Amino acid sequence: MISERLSPWPYGVLKNVAAVLADTNTGLKNREIGDLLARLHMVDPIPSATKRDRLTEAFVVRQNKDHNPARIITFIVRAMEPVNYRDCPELFSLRRDRLNERLTFVGLHINEKGQVAKGALAQTLDEATRAATSIRDELNRRKTHPEVLRYCSLEVLKLDNFHACLKAVKSVFD
Repeated sequence: MISERLSPWPYGVLKNVAAVLADTNTGLKNREIGDLLARLHMVDPIPSATKRDRLTEAFVVRQNKDHNPARIITFIVRAMEPVNYRDCPELFSLRRDRLNERLTFVGLHINEKGQVAKGALAQTLDEATRAATSIRDELNRRKTHPEVLRYCSLEVLKLDNFHACLKAVKSVFD
């Protein structure tokens, strides 16, 4: 976990992190957002707004109050606690990959323990993609057939390139 004081994040980073965490299909539920905001003593400025707007505004208000992103980092860590994903590890991997692509613009990343740590600092979209792209993202980008992904999903989640490729090749023949 980060121990030093960080500079405030740009609005674009706050907005995009909130968008990942509040995504309609893969994000936190309204109740989960409300519970986390309450547990972390963060103001819920517009509870009737969309999840994304609600979370973005909560992040902006808290960062403006503290003049640093520490509480937002705590929110991310709580949302990414691995125990919350025991029944759906692929969701952990998906959220982590998406968050990492955004956090690389402030030189941070989420590790396999769900903690925020120092990482590569990106200045461009290509640098962010290179720093944060997982094997699954690359296979999806290349429009790999869903059956191939189904046969190698565990190996992809473990980032085991050799076994993922082996399973993919075997599934093509099947």
